[in-house]
Amino acid sequence: MNLKILQLDNWMKPQNEFFSDICNKELDECFKQINPILYRPGRYVFGDLCWFELDDGRAFNYEKSQFLYDLSLLEDLKLRNCEIVLLKQLNICKLISKQQLDMLNLTYNKQDLRKIKTSGYIFRKKCMEKRKKKLMCK
Repeated sequence: MNLKILQLDNWMKPQNEFFSDICNKELDECFKQINPILYRPGRYVFGDLCWFELDDGRAFNYEKSQFLYDLSLLEDLKLRNCEIVLLKQLNICKLISKQQLDMLNLTYNKQDLRKIKTSGYIFRKKCMEKRKKKLMCK
């Protein structure tokens, strides 16, 4: 068995006090806290055990399927735009194989995740700007 490691997701390491409170509440409600094993921030899987550790020393159980999915997104073959167009055409003509369809769906998932992360970053930035304005007005 090998230890597999991924960096923490952005939501696991809030950058400011406002999001830190929200993040801590979600962690307590959604994940079971465990004793840290490696004492290093990151997401880990070793055999059937899957967990993540935070900068502050806390550790929580994590879904192994989610970890492996995130890992597959990083390891997967990157398709060029012309290849994506060809796979779309094969799909429209119903000539696509299961493996090709999986590649196309994974590519769509990657694109959607990038959009979600980008829009989440923009939303957080706007929220922080509004919060700063409110604090400055007081």
